[in-house]
Amino acid sequence: MNNLNTNTQQLFLNYLDSKLSSHDFETYLYSSETLESELGNELYLELISINYKHTDCRSAVNKLISPFLNYGEMHKTMITNTINNILAKKVNILDGISELNGWCWKGYTFLGEIDIISDIGDAGRSVIHIIKDSDTEDEIRNKIERYEPGLIPFLENVKTRLSDGKIVLTGKKVQHHQSGVFFEFEKK
Repeated sequence: MNNLNTNTQQLFLNYLDSKLSSHDFETYLYSSETLESELGNELYLELISINYKHTDCRSAVNKLISPFLNYGEMHKTMITNTINNILAKKVNILDGISELNGWCWKGYTFLGEIDIISDIGDAGRSVIHIIKDSDTEDEIRNKIERYEPGLIPFLENVKTRLSDGKIVLTGKKVQHHQSGVFFEFEKK
């Protein structure tokens, strides 16, 4: 089997994270011109043999494909892209912060070292209480930057530490006895 390219790994991660429907994933499997050569004939045949209408199809894909995914590198790319999109104002800032909060829940707790990210879903402390439905994206960003003036420098610092290898996403999963599966990281 060849190494999976970044786009293919991203697609598998999106499917395993339920960001892609089983129908769309199955359509991709049959329409991709390069997937069989990336996966190898045997693994490709196993994937297309799965019944994607069955409730445990994601689990079946996970068992087959997980050993070939570089979770650490893919997660690093995805987190960095989210940070870049927030910094470049290419994404709604609340959506970006919520996405980073989701990464905290996957085990990357270094992202929660700033309250605005760790508290986004906390009913009593969340920044969402200062946002009005009528606020524009610029007004929301200004309120957030006043509420948490350290956000932008924090994000820039995290991005630099990920890039410089001072934070390494190992890609290793660890089972926590109460909270489920988390991904590990190392600070150097």
